[in-house]
Amino acid sequence: MWSSSLVPPPASSSNIVVSDPDEIAEKLLTDAVKKFDRKRSGSSVDESRIKISNDNSRGSIVAYVNRFEEIIAKSSGKMGSVSLSENPNPEDLKYMIPGYDFAIASFYNTPTPSSILGFHKKEIELLSKKKMAIEELANYQDDPVTTILASQELSRIQDEFDDLGRRFIEFLNG
Repeated sequence: MWSSSLVPPPASSSNIVVSDPDEIAEKLLTDAVKKFDRKRSGSSVDESRIKISNDNSRGSIVAYVNRFEEIIAKSSGKMGSVSLSENPNPEDLKYMIPGYDFAIASFYNTPTPSSILGFHKKEIELLSKKKMAIEELANYQDDPVTTILASQELSRIQDEFDDLGRRFIEFLNG
């Protein structure tokens, strides 16, 4: 005799309900997108680490631009020869992470004129997002759906970098 409070009786074949595989796939994808979006919501910038300078002179801004270019050059050197535009082997992407770590840490340690603080914070945010997407691509075996979403995210991040660069040049020329 079955005790209904402990173990349900065996189901007969007429009581089995099988979910539609398309519904299951859609639900899993929807959940993955929500998780992916939640992970990226809000700013990834730790404002307490930013070094703000009240010197907004032309010389201070030129020094910042020179330091910016130096950081980008050094971080590129730490990434090796892997390129995102060549459909790289996901296993090789992990070699890019130290370059992003270096760039992010360097930008936090770079005194930034307050007049360009918004550009500076956006640069750190985009570098952090790109690093996260590359890490997700490198870990493609752990979560294939996140890998697909991260791949799509990279083009949006690049568009944001391009827009940031245009706006910064306009600021400098204005």
